[in-house]
Amino acid sequence: MIKDYELLIEEIIFFMKGQARSAGTNKAEVDISGGVDSAVVAALACRAFGPENVIGVYSSIHSSEESKNLAYKVAQKFGFKLVDLNLSDEFNSIICKVHREFDRLGISERNFHPTVEGGFRSCLRAPVGRFVNRLFGGGIRQGTGNRDEDELIRFYQKGGDGEVDCNWVGSLFKSEIWELAEYLEVPKEVIDAKPTPDLWGAVPHNDEDELKQITGVDLTYTRPGKELGTIEWAIRENDRCGIINGYYANGYYADHREDIEDLYTPEQWNVIEAVRKMERITRHKAELPPIIPRKHLIDKGIVE
Repeated sequence: MIKDYELLIEEIIFFMKGQARSAGTNKAEVDISGGVDSAVVAALACRAFGPENVIGVYSSIHSSEESKNLAYKVAQKFGFKLVDLNLSDEFNSIICKVHREFDRLGISERNFHPTVEGGFRSCLRAPVGRFVNRLFGGGIRQGTGNRDEDELIRFYQKGGDGEVDCNWVGSLFKSEIWELAEYLEVPKEVIDAKPTPDLWGAVPHNDEDELKQITGVDLTYTRPGKELGTIEWAIRENDRCGIINGYYANGYYADHREDIEDLYTPEQWNVIEAVRKMERITRHKAELPPIIPRKHLIDKGIVE
């Protein structure tokens, strides 16, 4: 829960400006999805640099008309220019080319799950946003992920919405993003919209349903003033005792689960196990690509 809105805004703007100053720029680019996270970041960037120095990019790839309308409402509210691109034809063209190559190579087994093409949609938008940013003058490409999505479950595309220069709202829970959105007077329609990646084309979906499909467990956000969501609960519990990836997870818990079994309900254990699994398999997103240490090669007599 946010205790001091103005102080929080001052801190975020301080870091935004500091990074931009170090990079020799006073501009920012934000990929605008029509969701609350990008709306908050755009509003903060406009406060930091002035709306004339902020460029928004909305890239539709068989996206919903609602998301486009919401993106325009955000741009109109905060006064920045919005580049509106429809990349559906380019997306279709690449998909067809890849399938033709699979046919030519005799590869018959293919993963047609919606998340496969959905992930590509996210990744296709990133270089376009980067190009617009460079064309606009080479500002800082602002990240829009919140703590619920980014810290443990890493519910983002590494080469898509993860391809950014910073993420100054990444320490805020989703519930706090909604609180801040209201304080910043983000359009109500954006605040009230159900969070969705909008990556499955004509197939309707939302964050929480997709997370349940992936994990089999209800991983939910916390709406301000409502019951604590399971994602925020898991992160706060991990902060308290390291049950996801800290002491309990890697030390005592690993060998003595029975000794702490009674600390949580069966439902809570389901959440813990689901988040632990997602944290483990997505950890590569938060780390530099691994390499063989040079010293290892030297010690083996392979190089000198």
